[in-house]
Amino acid sequence: MFTSILIIFSISIIVQSDNINQHSLQLQHANSNNSLVDEFGQCGGHDWEGPTSCQSDLVCVKRSKYYSQCLSSDSAVIPGRLVPKAIPPDGKCHGGNISEKCATGTACFIQIENAHGECKTHCPQGWFCTQQRLPEWAPCGGEGYVGLTKCKEGLQCFIHSKWYHECRSECPQGWKC
Repeated sequence: MFTSILIIFSISIIVQSDNINQHSLQLQHANSNNSLVDEFGQCGGHDWEGPTSCQSDLVCVKRSKYYSQCLSSDSAVIPGRLVPKAIPPDGKCHGGNISEKCATGTACFIQIENAHGECKTHCPQGWFCTQQRLPEWAPCGGEGYVGLTKCKEGLQCFIHSKWYHECRSECPQGWKC
């Protein structure tokens, strides 16, 4: 992956007069903000000053006013594509042949391992979800985030911004550690 692109233009100008003078002009343009964002990386949002273009096989999906993320076109909701019906709060979301996702502001929390889940605003005490741990690269917090917040052993929930936290084995440069 290229983190920055350096474009060099070289122009030679030959001026003829009684004395032949050669002048060479070299223009350089560096654009350090032109790097491409990898899958699951941030590509926009309110006050975002980082790169905004995703790798060629990804699309930048607006998740909220504050956060946009690069996702594969298979997992991104694209205009014109039918959006699956959302499961209402307290609706069943785990087990059987359920393809819908929970309504905005809720997440699927598992009550009994491999058996039952419901769309809730948080994991109720005593449910199996209190024991679940998130894998590396999974979102684990941030303003407006609803879902599991505990990372697997060896991982920590690092703060990328006020709106996005992620499970990582080490804190990336530029994140709040």
